[in-house]
Amino acid sequence: MTVHKRSHLSKNHFARAFILMQDQNRLCEDHSTKTERYWPEVREYKKKFTDLSSTVERREAKVERTTNELEELRKNPKSGKLKADVCLLANDLTASRTRAQETKNKIQQEVEKKREEIKMFYVQQKSWEEDLAKKDEELGVLNAKVESQDLALVEMSAKAGKTELLDLIRDEHLDFNFDFLYEEGETAALALPSENDDTEAAMELSASEVPEKSTTSEASPSEVPPSHGADPIVFEKLQDL
Repeated sequence: MTVHKRSHLSKNHFARAFILMQDQNRLCEDHSTKTERYWPEVREYKKKFTDLSSTVERREAKVERTTNELEELRKNPKSGKLKADVCLLANDLTASRTRAQETKNKIQQEVEKKREEIKMFYVQQKSWEEDLAKKDEELGVLNAKVESQDLALVEMSAKAGKTELLDLIRDEHLDFNFDFLYEEGETAALALPSENDDTEAAMELSASEVPEKSTTSEASPSEVPPSHGADPIVFEKLQDL
């Protein structure tokens, strides 16, 4: 029994050892694979790190040199090259300030010039507005005169038209009452014959102003002309008034 148990335990130990060896081999293979896969990236990052380190070292060296130069300049301002560089920088700075001041003065002059031009423009504009107001006033006066002249012309035309119509009625010896064409006081003055007219014309005009009443109850169509007894030509002239 004891030998059998020992052999059984040996077999189990061997099996476990074998499994551990397989696991170890698998881990080694994985490590090798990962190492082979990531190693180029590691080398690239290492190279970048080296380059950055070199750049940092160069910049640190430059800063150190500059610091030393400044210290030397502070201690000995009359030293050769540094003094020349400082003088050159100072001259450039002075020239830059001079150019900046000149540009500023030039711009200021242009601004002042523009301001004066604007002021002059405002003054001229004000004078233009005053002239325009005067012209508007004169135009208003002229318009009033023109309107008054137009009214007078209309009145003269109306009177001339009435006189022309009256002359036409006189010439045609029409039996027509035209008192409504004139304002009060005009009919008598216009109806009176002149000194040069003969008695017969005056009698005909009186007869035309006071028409005789017909003795018969009905009048023939020839005795009652259209449009209040006026001739069609005279009626058209009445409509034009």
